[in-house]
Amino acid sequence: MDSESTDSRSKGAWDPKTLLTPFFENWCSTTPTPDFLVDDVWCGMVGSLGFGAGATAHIIRFWTETLKSVYKGDEGRKKLKMSLACLLERDGLLLRVRDVVCPVYWLQVSCTGSVSPLVQSPSESNKNQGTLDAPFGTTLPAEQIKLFTSSKETVLTLVEGGSHYLNATNPREVNATLMRLVSKYKN
Repeated sequence: MDSESTDSRSKGAWDPKTLLTPFFENWCSTTPTPDFLVDDVWCGMVGSLGFGAGATAHIIRFWTETLKSVYKGDEGRKKLKMSLACLLERDGLLLRVRDVVCPVYWLQVSCTGSVSPLVQSPSESNKNQGTLDAPFGTTLPAEQIKLFTSSKETVLTLVEGGSHYLNATNPREVNATLMRLVSKYKN
């Protein structure tokens, strides 16, 4: 929910500006770039950060081909640069989440235990620090789920062995959680 602030980085979240600004700068051009093709480093990083240990050669190849087909030529470079600008300059949501009234079921990657839902209340804490989700870790979700003070229900579920693209790496857990949510609040 945070914007990769100093506080979030001190708690294990990634620092996208340090990592991604050189890519952004390389994609800025005042002249047309009809021969632009997104490089293998970017493509590999997208796959490895998103899929983590589940990033097979087949998955990396698929996403490399997909990214290279979407982000090519001058228009592709501009799309990639603008999407990266949004990531680098996004603001946080921490001051807004108190106004969320719907149920919040937050799934987060963990590598420190089995899949277990942790219903958070102000008196509970999360001891799970390990994570395979390079951008966010588990400390921030455990703190920030508590900020949804107007929500009907807040549930933080730590999912073992997934990665940042949790719906792709752990579809069973994601689907089961969605079904629990929909079943409980269908009326």
